[in-house]
Formats: sequence, C-alpha cells, structure tokens
Amino acid sequence: MLEKLSRAGRVGINVNGDLPEKEIAELSSFLSERVKIIWIGENPLFADPFRVAEIVAENFEHLVGFGVLTPRRNAKEIYENFKKLEKEYGERFILGVASGGFKLKDYEKFLKKLREKFEEILCGVTWLKSYEIAKKYCSGILLNHVYPKHVEVFRDFEGFKAAYGPALILPSEFYQDLIIACSIVMQTSKDFLKKFGYYEAYEKIREVKIEELIKRRQRGENLESYGEYKKLKATAEKILEFFTISGKLEDVSNRIKELLSLCDHVVLGDPFFRDKKSVEKISLLLSHPGLS
Repeated sequence: MLEKLSRAGRVGINVNGDLPEKEIAELSSFLSERVKIIWIGENPLFADPFRVAEIVAENFEHLVGFGVLTPRRNAKEIYENFKKLEKEYGERFILGVASGGFKLKDYEKFLKKLREKFEEILCGVTWLKSYEIAKKYCSGILLNHVYPKHVEVFRDFEGFKAAYGPALILPSEFYQDLIIACSIVMQTSKDFLKKFGYYEAYEKIREVKIEELIKRRQRGENLESYGEYKKLKATAEKILEFFTISGKLEDVSNRIKELLSLCDHVVLGDPFFRDKKSVEKISLLLSHPGLS
C-alpha cells in the first residue's frame, strides 16, 4: 500500500455517496485529470461506499481510497467487497477504517482481524488513545485534524500520514454544509477538546440534532431561519479556523502548504466536492508551488 500511496500526490479530494450517481460519475471524470486519488467516506445517510467506489473507479483513472469505513462492517465483509473491487478495477484501492464507534478493546480486535486479511491498512485517528492502537496495526494514519497545532501532536509517526477534514473555497453556497461538517469533526474526543480549549464550544452544540440538519440540506433546504442551525452557526463560526480548511483560494492554499510541512498528504473533505466553483478551482489551487 505504501507504494500505491507514493502515487497519491500531495492533495486528494473526498467524495461522499449522497450525490446522484450521475453526478458522482461526472465529478470523478473531471477530477481524473486533476488529482491522483479520490477518498470515499461512509455515513448511514450516504450510499454504500463500495457502490460509490465502483462508480468512481469506472470514471477515474487513479487511486481510490476509503476514508474511512465504519464499524458497521466486519473484517470479512470488508475483505470480500475490497477483493471484488480489485478483481473488477485493478489493485488501486486503499483501505482506511474508522476508530470512532468502537470501544477501544473492540477496535483493537477489529484491527487484528483486518491484519489477518490485509497486509497494510490505514487507520482513522482522532486522538491519543486511538493513535496508540493504530500505531500497532496500521501502515498509515488518516488524521481527523486540519489545524497544524493538532497535527503536530502526531509528528513521531513514521508511516504515511494524512490530514483529512472539511474544506471549501469561500464564498460558497455550501457554507451551511461547512458549518455542519465543522461541528461533526469537532465532536470526537473529550480529552482532545479539553486540551485545546474547545470543550465549552462542544457543550453548546452537543444537543443539536446534526443528522436532522444533514437531511434538510440533502433536501436542498436553506437553514438560515432554522433554530438548530442558528445555534450551531453561532458556535461553529468561531472555530472554523481550527476544524476546516476554508477561506479564499489563497487561504486554502496556505493552510494546505502548512499542513504538508507536517504530513504527507491532505484530503479536502466534505463539502468541497459539492461546490462546483471550488472543484473548478482545483487546478488553480494545485498550481501553487509544492501542492502538486
């Protein structure tokens, strides 16, 4: 897998399975000449990531990564689906699995079973407890962090290391989705939130029904007058800098450059792929020195 990842380039894009299949195909085709890897996320509200991987692979010439598969699946199911993809589309898939949703002892058992079937895997990492387990079993880590001071904590890791988080070039019609994504990624580890002083912000939004907001956005609703979103926005806008890669083109470029001084790869996560204006600027973004 490490040899594969040497072909991934410095920047990849996340594509989730809640777009129509035709749009996923068109987006994948467009990105085929612009990036070397597309990462696919998993969420109960999205289409099956293995189905999304098929659509991407049919329209995209390069690597396809799972970033990340969740505890909804066991090791046997993951292996069978992964091998089916390789048989159909070639050995260009990267396996990444989540740590969230597990008790730590169950997470370690899960990774042990995966290592019986896969020589190398990537592990999603939120904070130190999941990191200590990941170091035992994983060839690389997908950090749920895109702020340099957060990423610096993992500087001793010797394998492949990627910073993976919400991204968007602003202004954008998908700003509300950025606020939602920011709020999701910050709700990871209480130890992390307390260490960096975000716990008070977390307390303010912990009861917000994020899933309901996602469903409303999937229906195309504007959330500005919706009470739950107002509560989220009031807090999230203050912490966008710490949990997203967002701003004007130059701001996004500078953050990516800073992150690449600390890790091997940066993944522009949801909602970047939703915004045609952001996607259309990817070539311009990657034309900056050090980002190709």
